[in-house]
Amino acid sequence: TISVSTTEDDREEDDETFPLIVSGTLPAGVAFAGGGANVGAIGTILDDDGLALDVDGNDEVEALTDGLLLLRVLLRNFEPAQVSLTNALGMEATRTTATAIVEYLQGRRSRLDVDGNDEVEALTDGLLVLRVLLRNLDPTQVSLTNALGTGATRTTATDIVDYVRALSSE
Repeated sequence: TISVSTTEDDREEDDETFPLIVSGTLPAGVAFAGGGANVGAIGTILDDDGLALDVDGNDEVEALTDGLLLLRVLLRNFEPAQVSLTNALGMEATRTTATAIVEYLQGRRSRLDVDGNDEVEALTDGLLVLRVLLRNLDPTQVSLTNALGTGATRTTATDIVDYVRALSSE
């Protein structure tokens, strides 16, 4: 196990990656996988500052604000000039421009893959978030019909709701 200490901050930033190379003399009879003199990996530090789905920055995750904003950004392919904020910002929103919202979501893009198929798409992931939030995180009330992408790995309402719940409470 390798631990990396980080300093908590409230800056909006992307997830960060770093190379990790382990090398050295090993005891007789012990070898790195593959038999080489060292082993490498890529580490990832996830930006966990705040609620990932609190799109408008008001410390609340709501269907008709955050869910709607997420869907609009995904439908417009993260293009701020194409994203309408009309009737979608919550009370006390701190992110109040399309540019600020797009930048916020861009930094969390890898976590927005709700169905787990390695793609972030409006009519799958965005629609799933909106459906889950509209149904108050209740898996018995969430329909997945026509909302899972090809190759989805999260394929039950419980899986989807659990994932969205985690994004709503980070």
